[in-house]
Amino acid sequence: MVAMTVVLTALLYVMVLGMTGGDIGGSTRWGSVKLQIVDDTTFDAIFNKIEPTARPMDLEIIIEFNTSEGTYSFQTNGDGELVFAGGTDICDIVYTDNADDSYVSTGDFLRVSNVPSGSVIKVYVLDATTGGMIVTKSIDLPG
Repeated sequence: MVAMTVVLTALLYVMVLGMTGGDIGGSTRWGSVKLQIVDDTTFDAIFNKIEPTARPMDLEIIIEFNTSEGTYSFQTNGDGELVFAGGTDICDIVYTDNADDSYVSTGDFLRVSNVPSGSVIKVYVLDATTGGMIVTKSIDLPG
């Protein structure tokens, strides 16, 4: 009876491990972002959904254009400017928490400005807690 319990427990463990990709403690968040042009040098990255729920500090943002790449992270949960964290400081980013709930919710957005017009932009949103990629989007600025 004990042997059967051990075998069934091991089988259940292997099944759960397969369903979670090997990370039983927690996996990378998933979500979507829509990019919207504001003007020739500015665009918004609008969050549609991030699951499971994330605080701004749980995310890292990478902006890339031409041969430059800048990494930005949040220092607090509130609205405000992201802090440059690595690469080249290539733009200005301000986060707006529309729901004012200290979580990244649908409709919250990043305003990315001071980007050269005519640039092809790539935006990467990473899970700062796991290092995994949440979403990647690109947009062409006019000019």
